[in-house]
Order: sequence, then C-alpha cells, then structure tokens
Amino acid sequence: MMSNRLKKSGFNLLELLLVMAIIAILAAMLLPVLSKTKLRALQLQCLANLSQLVLAEKMYLDDNWDSCIQYDFSGDSHLWMGRLIDYQGQLNTVRLCPAATDTNHTRAFGTADQAWRIRSQAPTTLWQGGYGLNGWLYTNLTNQNGGLPAVDLDKVFQKDTAVMLPAQTPVFADSIWVDAWPRTNNVPPDNLYFGTQRSGPGHFQGSLGRMVIDRHGGIPAHNAPAMVDTDERLPGAINVACTDGHVELSSLENLWNFYWNRTWVPPNPRPR
Repeated sequence: MMSNRLKKSGFNLLELLLVMAIIAILAAMLLPVLSKTKLRALQLQCLANLSQLVLAEKMYLDDNWDSCIQYDFSGDSHLWMGRLIDYQGQLNTVRLCPAATDTNHTRAFGTADQAWRIRSQAPTTLWQGGYGLNGWLYTNLTNQNGGLPAVDLDKVFQKDTAVMLPAQTPVFADSIWVDAWPRTNNVPPDNLYFGTQRSGPGHFQGSLGRMVIDRHGGIPAHNAPAMVDTDERLPGAINVACTDGHVELSSLENLWNFYWNRTWVPPNPRPR
C-alpha cells in the first residue's frame, strides 16, 4: 500500500511538460513587461539628471547676474561642463544619460547609446556626457567673437531674461554632442542612431540633428533605427529640459515645436 501511494504522489512526464509549458508562457508574457519597466526606469533617471543640470544652470545664472553661460573661446574646451561642475557637486555622472553610458570608444561624437567625449587642454580633463546645451543660450556669441554668421546674431538670447517662452525654450536635451544651434530649416537625420547631420561643414553648423536620436522612444537605445523615411512621421523620443526648470519626454517629431532661439517660429510642416 505504501509503495502505491508513493507512486501516485509523483508527476508523470506529461504533467512535467505541461508545467514547463506554463512557465515558458508566463516568462514570455513577463519579459516584455520587464523590458518596458527597465526602459521606463532609464528614462526617469535621465529626467532626474536633466533636472539637476537645469538647476545647476539656474544657480550659475544667479551667481552671474542673469547672464547665460559663456561660450569658451580660450581653447580649454570647458564650455558649459566646466562652468557648471561646481554647481553639480562635482558629479560627472550627472552628464551621463543612463541609456547612453557607453564610454568605451574613441570618437568625439556620441550616438543614441554612447556618450560624447571632449578633452580640455588646460587643465587636461576628459569630459563625457549624453546631453547638449542649446547653443543660442551662450551669452557671448558674436560675429567677431567666434565667427557666428551675421544673419544669426538676432537668434542669440544673451540673457536669461530674453527668453520669452521659458516653458517652451530648451536649455538641455539628449544629444550626441555638447551643444547644438537648431535652425527652423534643419532637416531631420535619417539615421536615428548616429544623429547624422545634414547642415554642412562649419563650427556653428551644429544642427538640431545632433538631438534627433531615438534614445527614449520605447526601444533600447542600441536598437535605434539606422534608416528612416524623413518624409514620414519620425519615431522615437528624447528628454528635454526647458529654461523654466521643467523636464519632459518629447517625441522627435515635436522638437521643431520648441522655441530654440529668439526668432524661432515653429515650421509647419517641419523640414523634410
């Protein structure tokens, strides 16, 4: 009798296969949920980083009589990174988007999942990050000082008080480079991994394309599409911090609706 009871209490092969099938089905159902949860966590951490950066920028402005950040022509390449580091508690990690922490490359420009790299000369410092400053907020850009085209002089804000729409004027955003000078005629890149530029050569030709990368669009950044039809609606999204201090997730298609410079009028339709 004892032997028969023991035999009946075990699982036969069919029952084991059925249990394994149920586990496999549950795992298949949970994996996409876990993946989305992870991507959401990365996006939220990115928003937190941008909040810290825009807060550091505000403290910098308070200490510098409401002037915007100066563009560095001295050759040490500090730009905004060196000027704000004291206001971020000396934390370099704040500049790294959690979806683009890969620094194991030697290129200057970043990608959707890789940080940009720039080395200062005096003192020697390797700056790395995943965010770019809206270049029109530099306070000292002139035609003579740095070679800004004369036709663009009226686009520069120069002072924080010159920003008329602070809730719609970006100061920082996900980017493949340290800064960008968006113009209303900037055509989007067709490569949302590299953020390919189409604005041509020249130091001040940093187009909005530097920020048109699919970093927080619901798929892992390393899977950002390398070829899209720019005549169609752009997929993907990035995080943006505006001068009023708020941060938000913006679709790539919506980037032309922000007010990036003083003369900006949102193009309708956006350039293609």
